[in-house]
Amino acid sequence: MKDISYTDWELTSAQLRTVVRLRKLYSNYPDALGTKDVMKMLGVGRATVLNLKNCGMLRHYNLGNRLIYPKEWVLEYLAVYAVSDKPNVRDYQREVLRYCRTRRTITEIAQHLNLGAGFCRDYLLKPLCEHGELICEPDKREVKRHCYKAVR
Repeated sequence: MKDISYTDWELTSAQLRTVVRLRKLYSNYPDALGTKDVMKMLGVGRATVLNLKNCGMLRHYNLGNRLIYPKEWVLEYLAVYAVSDKPNVRDYQREVLRYCRTRRTITEIAQHLNLGAGFCRDYLLKPLCEHGELICEPDKREVKRHCYKAVR
């Protein structure tokens, strides 16, 4: 396995400090983790780990039909998303309003923001619709699917 150094990551100083703390906290975990180990480290379910992997937020190796997550890469993920300089919900909502100047489906919005569709629906789209900043309409091609468009 390739030696992983902090210079590959382009982390901020706060994120580097977080990685150092996390290394001590997770020192009892092996260097190469399976999906179950990552689930335990992050305190999430299998679907969440696979969603993080699929959207590129959690880097991994394919070893035959197994997924291997180097511990350093999991610590990188934790450092990047555990530090307070990450975007907040209102920043994401502003980006949704900018992106939805034309009609967009929830899938398009989630992919654009690199977030899960459930998070987008519950924390971004629903509040924007309730405040009248976004309108939700049934898709003309598929009635079960909805499209979102910014009001302004």
